[in-house]
Amino acid sequence: MESYEDFDGTYQTRSVKNSRVVPEFSFSIDLSPYICEQWQRVAVIPSGKARIAGEIVTFRDALEQYTLSNKKIKEIVLKKQCHGWNLEELKKKLIALVRSTGYQNSINVTYNRVNYQIAARSSSKLSQFANSTVVHVLCCISCLCIIFGPIHYCLHTIGSARNTIVAEYMMMKSDDIFLQLNAQIIVNSVIQRSRNSYIAHFT
Repeated sequence: MESYEDFDGTYQTRSVKNSRVVPEFSFSIDLSPYICEQWQRVAVIPSGKARIAGEIVTFRDALEQYTLSNKKIKEIVLKKQCHGWNLEELKKKLIALVRSTGYQNSINVTYNRVNYQIAARSSSKLSQFANSTVVHVLCCISCLCIIFGPIHYCLHTIGSARNTIVAEYMMMKSDDIFLQLNAQIIVNSVIQRSRNSYIAHFT
């Protein structure tokens, strides 16, 4: 119910319908045991400007662009990527497995990445100050982020390396084996409507 004022200035109440998503069950499976600890190869994705110019940027080129830069605030980022699984097909198989239990409501399968980026920054005092967590918190509390936020963003954008470095990691087991090892856990979780978090293990 909510109160409102009509044209005569009289307050009245009326019913309001609101909808929200209420999860019936939620669980997660850690995929890190299925990922090789050693990267298979490192590649560089050239910036848009480099691609238009037809330039070939090697890993060495990307590192030299960063190390030879004299900017006080600079950053280069390496992103981790996993290869070997067809994630869209795996998602369909997971949904089909959940449906096999008789569950017919909406199903949402997501792949959340954690700690997949490694950033190298300048050792200058200005860079350390600009990237300090304490400084960020104080700026937010004091609302100074309204003033210094755009400045920091511009400096960060200018100092960031234009090329993206990507380290590729292969999956040690196929997605079919993953499904076989975890099918019973998934089915039990759906049936029990559990909110527990399960960690996948293999031998």
